[in-house]
Amino acid sequence: MKDLIWNILTILALLGVAAVVLLVMIIYMNPNIGFNPLPPDPLVTPQPVTVIPPTATRQGLPPTWTPVVTDASGNPVEPTLRPSATPILTTTKFKLGTFTVTPTRTPTRTQTRTQTLTPTPTFTPTHTKVPTFTPLPTYTIPPTLTQPPTLTPTPF
Repeated sequence: MKDLIWNILTILALLGVAAVVLLVMIIYMNPNIGFNPLPPDPLVTPQPVTVIPPTATRQGLPPTWTPVVTDASGNPVEPTLRPSATPILTTTKFKLGTFTVTPTRTPTRTQTRTQTLTPTPTFTPTHTKVPTFTPLPTYTIPPTLTQPPTLTPTPF
């Protein structure tokens, strides 16, 4: 009885899974169906776009001129550079990091007493005569003859 209930519940669970898979496939194939909980937005028709025809004139950035310093007669004059706070590069050698070797004490060997184990002598076994136990004879009773059981019919 207990197995029958579990078998029925298993069949119901499999039918439920098959129904969910079928519904998902239907919604995937037709998202605008009535029972879709999240239908897509309706399609919007695009507005016509006006295209501007290409022009023959070249579009570009306007020209720029760097102002030139001139003297009274109109001749260009190179401006003198003003002093700045930027240091001048030199060929000085430098190191980024230093490594200093510091001597350390090296431990020396010291004598320590250790206990050494000395092997104990082992003796080889020798053959000795061991007394053996001899069992006493057993006395048995001779079997007696008995009559075999008789078969008696029994009613059903």
